[in-house]
Amino acid sequence: MRRLLLVLLALSAFCAPAFAADVPACGTKDAPASCVSMTSGGVTVVTRGERREYVTAGLAYDSPLFKGFKAWSAVDVFAVQDGAATNLGLARSFRVVKVDAGVQRKVGGRVQLDAHVGGTLSIEGEIGAPLDPRQWDALLDVKLLIVDAGHIAIRGGHDGAVGGWGAGIDVSIPVKDAPALVARYQLPFLRDPRGVLPWVITAGVRVRLASFRIGK
Repeated sequence: MRRLLLVLLALSAFCAPAFAADVPACGTKDAPASCVSMTSGGVTVVTRGERREYVTAGLAYDSPLFKGFKAWSAVDVFAVQDGAATNLGLARSFRVVKVDAGVQRKVGGRVQLDAHVGGTLSIEGEIGAPLDPRQWDALLDVKLLIVDAGHIAIRGGHDGAVGGWGAGIDVSIPVKDAPALVARYQLPFLRDPRGVLPWVITAGVRVRLASFRIGK
């Protein structure tokens, strides 16, 4: 586990995703507000036998709910691993539009629970099209919040990128006056037919282009 965390942090220092949902709201603790944020960046997706780079863009919306809950949704253009291909002993990534939505709530000063679902749609076209063009996620994240809305999270559930049920680690480290560092490691519970784990690492930077507060 210690070695894995070191790998994630090292990759985030020189690789490049823009996960729109990771961007903090433009409201404050005392005056929460609905918010729309736009992000951009680049992404490196590393699978067992492949590494590819992509330009990314994202749009996210979040809004406070009752009793400390917050709802959010996000649309990102980046890349994921082909979940169906991993089950056939292959490892490759492809460009997607990914849609996510979830509900989150703090359960302590620095602990936050985030339940979310999502799906992907390939934008590769006929060339490079994935075996599974529509993958779905249903995940629960347990996040340890760090300074300036960053986090280190452990997640589990159904993860389309690894072809089924799995777990992972998600890291977001904001840097003052600079792009945020982001890393994500996903690992399935089941091995593929060759006995190999179809893991995937996504790591890089995220830039928030603009945020718009909705309402008061």
